[in-house]
Amino acid sequence: MMSGRTGVVWNEPNHSNAMKKTLKSAFVVTACLGVSIVLGCSDKDKDVSPETCSESLGKVLDLLTDKVVKEDKKSCEAYKAGVRDYLKNCSAEISNGTKRDYERQLDEPCPN
Repeated sequence: MMSGRTGVVWNEPNHSNAMKKTLKSAFVVTACLGVSIVLGCSDKDKDVSPETCSESLGKVLDLLTDKVVKEDKKSCEAYKAGVRDYLKNCSAEISNGTKRDYERQLDEPCPN
């Protein structure tokens, strides 16, 4: 039996503001990635196939999941490298707003 506590308490001492910021950032990036998926890659850049953009975006999503779960410097840096590759390879296919969101993510420091 629980001792007078019901439900989930979100303000436990072990939940830091950094975790909240990470989750918020993850939500923003996921939303941006969703928009990118919906828009997809078109024929604007003949050198990049839709498969390349899809693979790159899938890699970014996997790296984002790893970054959020592990919350360490290595996974953060891997995520940022994946985002840079995606921006480089599919730049013509990504809206300016989405690019700005990615760039904000790249500007955030990784944990030590």
